[in-house]
Amino acid sequence: MRRWIAEVALAALAICVSLASTAHGDAVVRWDDSSQFAASSSDLAKITFEGLAAPVSYTTCFSGLNISGVSFAARETYCNPSASLTNPDLYAIDSAFGSGSYTIGSGQALIGGRAFDYDNRARWDGEVDATLPDVTSVGFDLGASGHRAATFSVDVVTVAGDHFFSVIVPAAPTGVFVGFTADDPIQSLKIINSGLQYPTYQEDFVIVDNFSYGSEAASAPLPSPLSAGLGGLICLGAGRAHIEKRRGRRRADDK
Repeated sequence: MRRWIAEVALAALAICVSLASTAHGDAVVRWDDSSQFAASSSDLAKITFEGLAAPVSYTTCFSGLNISGVSFAARETYCNPSASLTNPDLYAIDSAFGSGSYTIGSGQALIGGRAFDYDNRARWDGEVDATLPDVTSVGFDLGASGHRAATFSVDVVTVAGDHFFSVIVPAAPTGVFVGFTADDPIQSLKIINSGLQYPTYQEDFVIVDNFSYGSEAASAPLPSPLSAGLGGLICLGAGRAHIEKRRGRRRADDK
């Protein structure tokens, strides 16, 4: 009897460990509330882009921008004819420049990833990329220039692959927060701006500000007593069924 109980316990433990490791996987969690994102993160550093541009002006960053280990770049892909340019149209810009078209109400910002569609004859898509150090948490304010709302696709690239999220962005001067935490290191971000969403002879930039990055918080919510108890019963039942199946095979072999 004692041996049977021990076998059940070991089988249950093995099954539970297997289920837990499978459930963990390569999870990327999106946060739309900055306070909740901050609570789920630790050791956050913030890039505000302040002081990079003169008042009521801008600074070109066509060769990219590296701040505190984070490398920012822009890319524009011409769809007709097909061609790709790396590091065009990236600027640090003052909030007073352009009568509020390039601000999301948080001071100086980074803009890039210009996109447009000129009557379906000459279209390009834009994106702003950020290559990150060893982080598992990243969040930022996001906006669209030109007083037009837009939908951006954010590609969160971890060591396990790409994770795409659609973000509806209000028109400047209003911005929206979006953040991500991941089980595995986040290697880079791609904020993709499609020219197909703009009417004839209109164009738009991606606006990024208050770029925070760090680590996913070590502590995770503990299961409630009820769920823990049910989990134990499920594992125990699974273990017992596994042992009964083995015992049935042994009886069949003895016949």
